[in-house]
Amino acid sequence: MVNRASALFFLTILTASPHTAFGQQCNTGTLVCCQWIDTASSPSAPTVGQFAAVGVPLVPAMGLVGCNCSPITGSDSCPTNPLRCREIRSGGAVAFSCCLFGT
Repeated sequence: MVNRASALFFLTILTASPHTAFGQQCNTGTLVCCQWIDTASSPSAPTVGQFAAVGVPLVPAMGLVGCNCSPITGSDSCPTNPLRCREIRSGGAVAFSCCLFGT
């Protein structure tokens, strides 16, 4: 049986549009650097495992997702593509509703 909080979470996620959660530009949300970036619609096994470990179900409407993320501040650099994400959970273990920063 699905509890009410889970149902509301799914409805919130399903109403977000992937890759364009911020409109046509990626200029809002928290700027983060993630160890790996994936898509929720076709995630890799490590991404599925990371989201499962923190209890966040992956749904395609999440768009771009990141794992093992940390905030970018000041002159920090990011060896991967920096993301802007609306949702960051478990201290940066997972991030979703993201877009590539600078696009």
